[in-house]
Amino acid sequence: MVKVKSKKEVSISQLISEGIGSYRSCEERLPEDRKNSALAAVGRFSSGTSDVSERHDHYLARAFDKEASNGA
Repeated sequence: MVKVKSKKEVSISQLISEGIGSYRSCEERLPEDRKNSALAAVGRFSSGTSDVSERHDHYLARAFDKEASNGA
């Protein structure tokens, strides 16, 4: 059991179940055309880099450093 913000004890399984329910309700509210539009963009763009999924933190830090050095 864990105590949540409302100070009531809730089991971990109940928290997970409620979280999944919340996620599903948000997902169901997303219009089908927006889902299809997002899925259509998958794979359409290329960074020219093949290891982004492995080194995303490195590339993000480099982009932030570049932005900071440009005074943005």
